[in-house]
Amino acid sequence: PVADVRHSIRRADGSVARLSINASPMFDDAGHISAVVCSIEDITSRAKSDQRCDFMAAVVDSSPEAVVGLDLAGAIVSWNRAAAVLYGYDAAVATGHNVAMLVPEAFREQLTDALARIGRGETVEPFTAERMRRDGSRFAARLTLTPVLSASGDIAGATVAVREIGPA
Repeated sequence: PVADVRHSIRRADGSVARLSINASPMFDDAGHISAVVCSIEDITSRAKSDQRCDFMAAVVDSSPEAVVGLDLAGAIVSWNRAAAVLYGYDAAVATGHNVAMLVPEAFREQLTDALARIGRGETVEPFTAERMRRDGSRFAARLTLTPVLSASGDIAGATVAVREIGPA
């Protein structure tokens, strides 16, 4: 079988189409190939969408501010390079953990409230709070929370942009 072989062709109008090609043999009773079933799918729009998503991911990952994606329960679902540098956790370590691991106890209620407000569709103004690195050291940070919307327009989580503004 041939699965998802990608190929580009130039259309008569000069535009380029991206194709996904699949093929599977069919066998007769003696086990010999008697036919081949092929399918060719135009995936041009999907490929463009994938490129846009890859570009947006690169924009976030290249940001000088720490950018943390959270679900509404506070679980970390994405983590850029600046977040890894600021907090001292690699993305693989941070992802899946609750964001509370980055928040000193005295500031956890503030975070819980902000996430609940985002979940209700309310605006959360940027605010200043203490945050905590992997080594336990603390710093003052300016946080901006914005909702993350699903494809259907529902609030699926929050993005937190974190900028260190000085010592705690």
